[in-house]
Amino acid sequence: MQDVSRRAFLSVAGGAAAVLGLAACGGGGDAGSGGSGGADTATGPWEYTDDRGKKLSLPQRPQRVVTYVSGAAALWDFGVRPLGLYGPSKDEDGTPNLQAGNIDLAAVTSVGGEDYNGLTLERLAALKPDLLIASLNGPTAESRWVIKDDIAQIEQICPVYSIQESAKPLPEIISAYETLAERLGGNVEDPAIAQARDTFRAAGDDLKGALAEKPGLRVEFAYADTDGFYVASPKFYSTLIWYGQLGMDIARKDDPNTDFLEQLSWETVAKYPADLICTDIRTFSLPQKQIIAQFPTFANLPAVKAGQLGGYNGEPRFSYQTAVAEVQNLTASVRRSRTGVAA
Repeated sequence: MQDVSRRAFLSVAGGAAAVLGLAACGGGGDAGSGGSGGADTATGPWEYTDDRGKKLSLPQRPQRVVTYVSGAAALWDFGVRPLGLYGPSKDEDGTPNLQAGNIDLAAVTSVGGEDYNGLTLERLAALKPDLLIASLNGPTAESRWVIKDDIAQIEQICPVYSIQESAKPLPEIISAYETLAERLGGNVEDPAIAQARDTFRAAGDDLKGALAEKPGLRVEFAYADTDGFYVASPKFYSTLIWYGQLGMDIARKDDPNTDFLEQLSWETVAKYPADLICTDIRTFSLPQKQIIAQFPTFANLPAVKAGQLGGYNGEPRFSYQTAVAEVQNLTASVRRSRTGVAA
């Protein structure tokens, strides 16, 4: 079995970038969902409670921020420019990773973690950050992907703010990043951001309507590699939690095991009957054509034979701009699929 921990789990909206540090548009405001704190001005004290319940108290609003790539992309679309990032920002061919979203990668410094196996502490220290924002995918300190083994050393360099990216519906996580961006000085009421917010909400309403038109449609989300087929949990992934709230019947919905992926052998790939199968679109997941050609057990599934296939990103994106396309594509897949295809 290959590494399926983080790897398998896994247009700029507004504002002008500052030359150094973290840039943002406009001023902050009161904290909303996703945290609490005090003054947001660049010169006043900055207090904020993260998703692990840890209260951060800083003498002023952080200006030099480093964050995991998914958080960097979210903040970027809310008008905030991180100084640095960690995690997989580029694919093996040098093109931007899906997680990088709209980030101008030439404008930020990577401090490592491209292979999910820790960042480079020397690079981090050289940036002299005021704050590191960590992606949190569970309730414990060890749930912070990439940096879980380096927390003690990182906290000697700068404070760490943890934000939950799983076990909550997608809109709640986007809203938490929106609030955090505002607390970091971003103008989240920029017209481009407001329009993206409206477009995203309309896409959610459209997906809900499409699902209502197809009662009983069973949908499966999975990552694939040569070792097996990994079915995603609708209790872990933020996108799947939200889709379930919108009325989607998702494979593993009654599974008491909340592991984010259940590995199936290619011989048992038919365990969960599905009318629509959505496979991971990330570059290290096998593409659908290869799966069909290489594994007859998959090719013979009713949904595959009916051509009822779609895609999904195994690492959800947390801005209105980057998340909306997947919602729209899924809606199109739902509308072109028939119910009752699988036995």
